[in-house]
Amino acid sequence: MDAEVLLDMARHQVWADAAHWKTLRENTTLLEDAEIRGRLNHMLMALKIRTVLD
Repeated sequence: MDAEVLLDMARHQVWADAAHWKTLRENTTLLEDAEIRGRLNHMLMALKIRTVLD
């Protein structure tokens, strides 16, 4: 895979994560939703894996 594509994917991930966290800070009741909590867990695990691979 081209390095520029990987950089674009990483930039998108940063943007998407920031959008998620902004929404959650603005509406904390969302944290009570089981599906959203599952997605947050997935985001956290992906971040951990990504930092190990970097």
